[in-house]
Amino acid sequence: MAQLALSGPVYLDTNIFIYALEGYPVFRAVLTALFDALDS
Repeated sequence: MAQLALSGPVYLDTNIFIYALEGYPVFRAVLTALFDALDS
């Protein structure tokens, strides 16, 4: 997956956390990559 360089604040909507907690299958891969990137 390509990396994205951001130069300012990033705001996350609460929906991504709900989808992640519920394990919504359509977004699972994208959210896993997002949370892994935020963790590193």
